[in-house]
Amino acid sequence: MKSKMLIVGLLFGAISCGPSKLITKSTIAKQNDLEVTKPGVLIKPLLADLEVTTERKSVVYKGQTNLSIADLKNNAMQLFLETNKCEYVLDPIFTINKTVENKKLTAIEIKLTGLSATYKKIYHVDSLPKSIGQYTKSLNPLNSNLNYYNSIEEVQDNVGVDLMYGNYAGIQIDKPLSNNQSVRIYVAGDYLSEAAKSAKADYLFKTDTVKAQAINGGVFNQFNFSIGASKEFIFMPKVSFRLLGGLNYAMYSTENKMETALISINHLGSVGLRLGAAIDLKLASKLYLVGKFHTNLGLLNLAFASDIDENTQNPINSVKNITFDGLQTSYIGAGLRFLF
Repeated sequence: MKSKMLIVGLLFGAISCGPSKLITKSTIAKQNDLEVTKPGVLIKPLLADLEVTTERKSVVYKGQTNLSIADLKNNAMQLFLETNKCEYVLDPIFTINKTVENKKLTAIEIKLTGLSATYKKIYHVDSLPKSIGQYTKSLNPLNSNLNYYNSIEEVQDNVGVDLMYGNYAGIQIDKPLSNNQSVRIYVAGDYLSEAAKSAKADYLFKTDTVKAQAINGGVFNQFNFSIGASKEFIFMPKVSFRLLGGLNYAMYSTENKMETALISINHLGSVGLRLGAAIDLKLASKLYLVGKFHTNLGLLNLAFASDIDENTQNPINSVKNITFDGLQTSYIGAGLRFLF
């Protein structure tokens, strides 16, 4: 019951994290003409002479992968105008380079080359009728309204929660590194009933040693606490694969008190490594179906014991060489993964 309450508490703690955000930046460029506020008023238009360079110039724009090609080209055009301090680009040529890693677009680069043009002289035409005719014929489509995105920044879902059930029940909470979203730090806890049939150990007393004495109390249940990191690999838009590794501490308990004829076991545990893998199938925006396997490799078994009789003339000094019979080390299960 306590382990179930712990899992529910961890889940509600993760759900309380804030939602993801979407941050956008856009540019609206107005037409380069004059507007009047009263109808029936004609303003004599202006004509401009352009000075065009004879040498082609270029800029390289590195854009975000979640922008459209049209927005990326407009941003490259804006960079060209600002870099070369000009008003127009004549005969523009766009070269687009894309980088795809693990079937995912990771970088996009646009090279724009063209001739820069700047205003040399601005003046009125000779007469109003002539100016109206010239203005009608000389409307430049480059002066149309522009409205495009400069960037789209999507804040990644920070916290992931796995709820697993199989030959064990467990929960994992993870969060990505700020400089590498594919690497996530995790903490996990899981519970396994009847993890081992029995256990035995050597007990070193003050005057002698009792070897391979059984630890009574019934079958051993196990609670694991693990901390480590995982690396995510994306195979398809809806399928990803995770490899994980970390440190694990296992705690053992029995329905009855753990003891022998001479001593009482106050705590029994094991320090080791955890290695595993998971496959994620996207079901919805923030919901995944998960299959997971991991194994716990125990490196050092620990026990803390005390004498049953405090007045004994042969007190215990230490517990060594702890071994388990039928200890389960492999865990496999399925569940759901939530992103917050």
